Amino acid sequence: MKTLKTIVVVTIFLVANYSLIIAKEEGNISKKEASEAKAMITVIDGKVVDDVTGEGLAGVSVEINGEIVYTDFEGNFSLRSLKTEVYEVRATFISYKNTLLETSIDNNNLLKIKMKSL
Repeated sequence: MKTLKTIVVVTIFLVANYSLIIAKEEGNISKKEASEAKAMITVIDGKVVDDVTGEGLAGVSVEINGEIVYTDFEGNFSLRSLKTEVYEVRATFISYKNTLLETSIDNNNLLKIKMKSL
């Protein structure tokens, strides 16, 4: 599953970059516009853990600004998203309280979500 996600993310990245290169070569956009378009997308990495044990939770649904991904076996997730100043993050998992938070995310930070069991 993680391999499939990786393939999808890489494919999207390559298609987006290829489109920018073609548009630039055709003169439709400037070099500045191409770099601004790349800057509009960020990769959000994170981990969902149990609030008490700190153990990663597998299969958690993580929704960030309307995009949904699921955590891997160790509780990790990664999502490419448009940059915004504030991200709305919702995590849902069976037998855990739904977690909703608003946060700003820096490219260098790992988003850690702690979920409380019911």
